[in-house]
This record gives sequence, C-alpha cells and structure tokens, in this order.
Amino acid sequence: YGGEQQVNAQNQAKIDSYTIGSIGARYKTMLGKQKTTFQVVVDNVTDKEYWNTAGNGFLGVGRPRTMQANVRFDF
Repeated sequence: YGGEQQVNAQNQAKIDSYTIGSIGARYKTMLGKQKTTFQVVVDNVTDKEYWNTAGNGFLGVGRPRTMQANVRFDF
C-alpha cells in the first residue's frame, strides 16, 4: 500500500493511493547432501499501472508485474 502524495510543495496536484499484491512460493529439499531452497516471488500480480512516488514536480512510475527466482544452498 502506498498513500496519497502531493506532487509539489504548493499542493497543486496529487497522486492517488495504491495497493498492489505479491505472491510467492518456496520449496525445501535435499540435493545430494545439501539443504536446498527454491523460491519464486511475483510482485504486482495484477500488473496494475500506478504512480509510486511524487515530489519536486516529478512522478515515479510503479514497477510492472515482476518475477524473481532464487536458489539457496545451506552449507
């Protein structure tokens, strides 16, 4: 969630608040003798378009749907 923000110090414009959702999954297993974790996270699941920052007359575009994946080995 991001709250409503003013675009400049004179409060001449504002950007609306926004809410985006994330979802993730994790799987733990053994690869040989190594404890291993696979993880996938998707941010902005609905691919909502939004402004996420405002200030000094500039606007920042929110990130589109983004997926991250990683593998962790515990030694």
